[in-house]
Amino acid sequence: MSTIFTEHPWIAHTGPVAPALSGMQILQNSRRSALKVLLSVVSVFFLLMIVAYGGRMLYQDWRPTPQINLLWANTGLLLLSSLCLQVALMWARAGQVKLGTRRFGGRGGFDRRILSGATGRMAAADSHGAG
Repeated sequence: MSTIFTEHPWIAHTGPVAPALSGMQILQNSRRSALKVLLSVVSVFFLLMIVAYGGRMLYQDWRPTPQINLLWANTGLLLLSSLCLQVALMWARAGQVKLGTRRFGGRGGFDRRILSGATGRMAAADSHGAG
């Protein structure tokens, strides 16, 4: 008997089948995929904002935005707060939670100071602008 009718040369032999993923692996993969999609969308959004800003600069009536000292102060405080949170995360992963609590003055003391200072400055700026 000939094997012409029993062979299927168009079907590729791929080897062994991969084992099925567990529920935790599927959840972890979906979280990673969602994070990648979110970062891609945010990156494209900011790229389009930069392109629109650059395109607007080409018009004759363009005036550059004023340098606001409050903006630079808040940017510096935001960077300092991000650094503090990153250091706290590293200490928490190393198991040195008490060291982080003592260094940063309790539960979010620095963040409260930033928010209270920023809201106070914004209220003062609003009162000067309205009067």
